[in-house]
This record gives sequence, C-alpha cells and structure tokens, in this order.
Amino acid sequence: MTSQHPPEPSGASSSDPSTTVPSSLAALPATLPRSRMLKSPARISELFAKAPRVHGTLLSVYHLAGPGLVAFVIPKRYGSAVQRNLAKRRLREIYRQNKLWFPEGRDLVIYIRPKVGRAEYAGFASDLEQIAARIRRNLQRRPPAQEPAATP
Repeated sequence: MTSQHPPEPSGASSSDPSTTVPSSLAALPATLPRSRMLKSPARISELFAKAPRVHGTLLSVYHLAGPGLVAFVIPKRYGSAVQRNLAKRRLREIYRQNKLWFPEGRDLVIYIRPKVGRAEYAGFASDLEQIAARIRRNLQRRPPAQEPAATP
C-alpha cells in the first residue's frame, strides 16, 4: 500500500526563503576538507617567522605563497577549551563559506588575538573580510619577485 502526501496548503511552500539554502551555498561542501588544512608545524612556524601579516581588531592573518592551505591558531590565553573550540569552529565556517575573499595560492595562518575578548560570528566575519581585502591590495602593489619562495 502506497501512501500519498497531501498537497501543501497554499500558504506553505518549499520555496519559503527562510527555509531554503541559497544556491551559492548549496554547492559548497559542508565542511572544510582536511586536505585544505595546514598541519605541518614547520610550515606554520615559517609563516609566523617570515610571512607578511595583516592585523585586524580580532584577528591576524599570516600569508605566504603556497598550495592554498589554512591553519587556525588560538592561544590558550583566549579562554577555556570550550571557548577556543567554538571560536575555531566559527572561523572555519566563515573561511569555508568565503574562501574567495582570499587570493588563490596563499598559505594562511589565521590567528585569534587573545586580548580582544569573546567575539561573535559577525565580528569574526567582518574582520576576516577586511583583512582579506587588505591582503589582496598589498599583493597587487607588490611585485611577485619580492616575496620569499615557499618551501615544501
């Protein structure tokens, strides 16, 4: 015996904008793939030591030419493990949804500045967008020969 679904009432449809996912977000994977995460302690140390950095009010981003990997660094001074993990999840999600803010072919270390207090999603998103715009402007001004070569 097959059951048929009753027709939807005229007021409720599946095209309700509050329940549908925009098509631009539907194509994105639900998580940031592990293959895009920067895990090498040597490379992260190199980025901290040699990479140009751009500071925002909540975040600092270190960037160098590379395969386009990203790491998120949050010092223990930021708060408890629960607060640090929440902040890291928010940053990963913001980055995943807005990867196109950053130029391709750049390894990034996104560092949460510990003394800024707790920030919400919108604060991180706004700061990261401003930092990405400054990185793009700086790269347009600087000839590629001036940047140190990436080491594998």
